[in-house]
Amino acid sequence: MWAELEREFLACHRDPTNVALHLLTTPLGLFGAFGLAALVHPMAAAGLALVYALSLVSVAPRGLWLASTVLLGGIAAAAMQATQVLDAPWWAYAAALAAGYLLQDAAHGISGEKTFQSTYQGDEDGKFQRLALRDLGIHTWLLVPLVFAAVVPHLSRLRVFLPRVRIVDTTLHDAVALADIELVRRWVAEQEPSEDHTTHWWFHDPPADIQAALQRLAESEELRAAFERVHPGWAVEIVPEMNEIYVAAANAQRSSDTVFYMPHVDGPFAVWPFATVYRGLLAVTENSRVQTRFIHPTVHNEPLSYVLTKADFLAFDFNREPHYICDLPGRQDPEQRCVLKLHYVVYPKFLRTWGELLARATGYYDDRARALFVATLTPKNLIQRAATNLVLGTTKTFNFLGLHAGLTNLAYIAALGIASAASQSMLPLLIGASFVHYLLYIAVFHLRESISFGEFKRDALLFRTVAHAMLLGLYVSTIASHGINWLSLGLILGGYGLASAATYALGLDQTYFGVELGQVQPRRVTSFPYNVVPHPMIVGTLVALVGYYVHGPMRELAPWLVPMHIAFYLVHLGQEMLDTRRAEAEAESGTGDT
Repeated sequence: MWAELEREFLACHRDPTNVALHLLTTPLGLFGAFGLAALVHPMAAAGLALVYALSLVSVAPRGLWLASTVLLGGIAAAAMQATQVLDAPWWAYAAALAAGYLLQDAAHGISGEKTFQSTYQGDEDGKFQRLALRDLGIHTWLLVPLVFAAVVPHLSRLRVFLPRVRIVDTTLHDAVALADIELVRRWVAEQEPSEDHTTHWWFHDPPADIQAALQRLAESEELRAAFERVHPGWAVEIVPEMNEIYVAAANAQRSSDTVFYMPHVDGPFAVWPFATVYRGLLAVTENSRVQTRFIHPTVHNEPLSYVLTKADFLAFDFNREPHYICDLPGRQDPEQRCVLKLHYVVYPKFLRTWGELLARATGYYDDRARALFVATLTPKNLIQRAATNLVLGTTKTFNFLGLHAGLTNLAYIAALGIASAASQSMLPLLIGASFVHYLLYIAVFHLRESISFGEFKRDALLFRTVAHAMLLGLYVSTIASHGINWLSLGLILGGYGLASAATYALGLDQTYFGVELGQVQPRRVTSFPYNVVPHPMIVGTLVALVGYYVHGPMRELAPWLVPMHIAFYLVHLGQEMLDTRRAEAEAESGTGDT
C-alpha cells in the first residue's frame, strides 16, 4: 500500500515551493488538532500523538516514521504547553486546524500543482467516487510521513539554510575578456597610481573605450557560469553602482587601508536571508605577493587562501564573509596589484524585489562607506585620525561578533527574547532556541558537502550553549524554590562531566564533524571515556538531561522540554550508529573510500 500511495502523492508534490509550504501547513493543522485534545485533558494530546505514531510504525519506512514521530512529539508538547500558558479559546485551535487544511490547497494554487485529494475525490463527470471517503481517511492518516517523503528529493535544497561555503572562483579564458583585461591594465598603468595609498576609480570614471571593456567583463558568461555552479537556478544581476577599479598600495600605513590587512566584513546586512550581494575580485595584473584569506570555510587556524593573478576571479559574500589580505614574504611583482571589484546580487527568481532591495541597500551603504574610507586614506588632522580609528574600531567589533557569534544568530535570539518579553512567557525562547543545534547536527551530518566548517562550529556551539544555559537557568530557579534533588544533581554533574571529558579527548574540530567534513585527519581516540563508553559525548548529555527530568519541579515547569531534547539527541545518535555500520560494511566489502 505504501509504495503506490507514495508514488501517487509525490506526483502531486514535486515543486519545492509547494513542499516547503507543506512543512508549515501540516504542523499548523496538527497543532490545532493536538491543542483541541489538550483542552480536554493535557495528556490527551500526548496520548493522541503516541497512538498516531504507533499506528504508522508498520506502514511507513523506518526513517520517515522516525521523523514523523519526532515531529508529532514536538507539536504535541508545544500544544500542551500552549494550552497551559495561553488563555486561547477552543475555536483558536479549531481555526489552526482549518487553516492548515485550507493553506495546503493554497500552496497547490501557488505552485500550480493539483492536490492529491483531487485525484480520488471525483471522476470526469465530477461525481464523488465510491471509495473517496476511504481514500481521504488513508491520505489523512499517512499525511505526515508522506510530506517527509516529498521532502527527501529536495534535501539538497535545504543547504540554503545551512552554513555553506559560498565562495565563487574561476579563471577567464575567453579571448575578448583577456584583451579587455589587458586594455584596462595599460590604462591603469598610464594613470601612475600612488604607491603610498590605494587608488580607486568608479567604472564611470575612465574614458568610453575602457568603460565598454569593464562592462563586457562584468557581463562575462564565464563569470555567470561560475555563479550558477554555486547557486543553481538563482538569478544573478550586476550591481553597477558598486563596481570600481582598485589599485593596492605598496605599504599599509595607519590609515583606512589598514582595514584590508585585518579580518573584516565589507557590509552590514548580514541579517538578510535568501539573497546575497557578492563582491568579486577580477585580477588585472600578475600577482604572486598578495594573498586573500577566508576564515570561516575551514578550521580557523588554517584559512582558505587564494593568490589571484591575471584573469583569476574570486567572489565572496559582501555582508557575511570575514576575510583579509596578507603579503607573502620574499615575493615581488613587476607592477602594483590591480583588481576590478565587480558586484552581483543573487536570489531565488521568485524573490526579485527582495533581492533588488538588498542590492540597493548595499549600494547605498557602499557609497557612503567609500566616501569615509577615501577621506581617511591620508589622515592629517585630529578629526581625520578619529574617523580612521572609527573605521578600524567598527571593523574589529563587527568582525569579533561575526566570528564568534554571527550577526544573524544574534538577531534571531534577540527576536525570540523580544517575543518572550512581549508575551511574558519563556515559550518563544524555549521553542525557538532549544533545538537549533540538533537541527544543525542532523542536517550537516547528512548533507556534508560544501559546509562552511567554521560557521557550522560557531553556530552549533552558540545554540548548544544557549539551550543548555536555559535548561540550567530553569533548574536553578526550581532549586531556589524547592530545594536540591541530590539524585538529579548527581546525574547532571556526572553527565556533563562525561560529555566534557569526551570533548576534551576528541578535540572541538573532530567533535563537530571535522573528519566527516574533510577538515581534519581522522584520529582514533582510545583514551577515557572512549575506552569505557560508546558515544560518550551523546551518552553523557543524555544522562544530564535525564537528571533534569527526574527533578519534579523542573518537570512540572516544562514537561515537554527535556523529552524533546532527548528525542533529537536519539535521532542524531541513530544517524551516527547507521553511519558507523555503513562504513564498517563498506570496509569489509571493499567498496568504501581508500
